[in-house]
Amino acid sequence: MSSSKKFYIDRGIGRWELTAIILSFIIAMFAISYTLIAYTPIRTLIPGYPDEQMRQQQVETALRIDTLERNIARWELYVGNLHKVIAGEKPLSIESLVQQADSIVEQRKIADLARQDSLVRGMASEMEKSRKNTVGGSAVAHIEGMHLDKPTNGAISKRFDYSFSPYIDISAPEGTMVRSVLDGTIIYEGWSELDGWCIVIQHDAGIISVYMHCNKPLYKVSDRVSAGGAIALIGKSGGDAEKGSHLHFELWQNGSPLDPTKFINF
Repeated sequence: MSSSKKFYIDRGIGRWELTAIILSFIIAMFAISYTLIAYTPIRTLIPGYPDEQMRQQQVETALRIDTLERNIARWELYVGNLHKVIAGEKPLSIESLVQQADSIVEQRKIADLARQDSLVRGMASEMEKSRKNTVGGSAVAHIEGMHLDKPTNGAISKRFDYSFSPYIDISAPEGTMVRSVLDGTIIYEGWSELDGWCIVIQHDAGIISVYMHCNKPLYKVSDRVSAGGAIALIGKSGGDAEKGSHLHFELWQNGSPLDPTKFINF
């Protein structure tokens, strides 16, 4: 074989070997890079990649949204039930309200998530407008001019929260007297496994007071009661019995909840 042919053969073998080496190097670098990014904390350095803390926050946010949706649904039904009581209609049981609220939430989840978010934001905005109107309106000025008696003697164990728990809990020994905060008429009294004995009283100026976890009421529906007059005794009835003896107390005006501590000297 001539020297020129040997040169080209050697040159051709060298070129293919070089190409194979380069390809092998590129594949190896790709494999190493993929392994580092996929299986090590280096991936968190990529802009926009969610780290563990961010994922935890996303989970917590999703849980808060779910809880908010359920609370909104339950309070919508609860207000509707309260309107039934005012109108003299037979209210739904608390267990039925909870089941309906959960059903409503599940149906909303089937719909588009963006529409759900818009709906929740819209409801929250309406609730906030209602709260501002109630707090800033003449109706509240009217209630501020009234003298409201304490519903019972005890320590507040749960504070008012407009969005999640528009009521207060008052811890007191079992058998402590429960009193009507204003003159009024009893429009509902009944018992449920969740709330124990519940009493609802209609007062002037669109004011309604609600008393839960009592022993059996001392009056019946349509009875008139006086401000400061005994209407029941504190008990441990209902689903919150593990909290000990206490009174669950709500104050409403024109369909909006009020913070009792702003109008009653506890």
